[in-house]
Amino acid sequence: MRLRRKKTIFTLLLTGLLSFLMLLHYSNHLHADVQEEPGIIQYASSPTVYFALNRNGTSSTCQLYIHYDGPYSLSYFKFAKVSIYSSNQITNELYGSFGTAGTNVTYHVNNAGTHASKYLTDIIIPANVNSARVVLSSSVKVGYINGEEYGAPLYTTYIGIN
Repeated sequence: MRLRRKKTIFTLLLTGLLSFLMLLHYSNHLHADVQEEPGIIQYASSPTVYFALNRNGTSSTCQLYIHYDGPYSLSYFKFAKVSIYSSNQITNELYGSFGTAGTNVTYHVNNAGTHASKYLTDIIIPANVNSARVVLSSSVKVGYINGEEYGAPLYTTYIGIN
């Protein structure tokens, strides 16, 4: 009888400990997007950073833009190199690139607000192509006018050509 009671108490303690560890693990995942690194603060209410290609009429010239929608007024974008490839990974045709891998460059925006766009460069893409793949050599960082910086994890994405 006494041995059964000890086993029951041990089982209850072990179950409680496992429940606590699972709760702690789940809690860490809930707050995983709030990270502090030297010079970079990531917020739970993270911004949206994306690239866009706008075709100049029916020509093969497309303008590459980076856009920002977020909770704070933007001051700049910072990234190293962005490359535009065909959306077909088998052919993997490079249409063009902007920047230099390994060297983060800051691109200031003129309109410091919660919505901002920055023209980057012209990319030549055949007129019959209507989508492309954007590949970054590093994540994009956005700087707010209050001096803080946010690391937006964006490496590869597919976009339509407008």
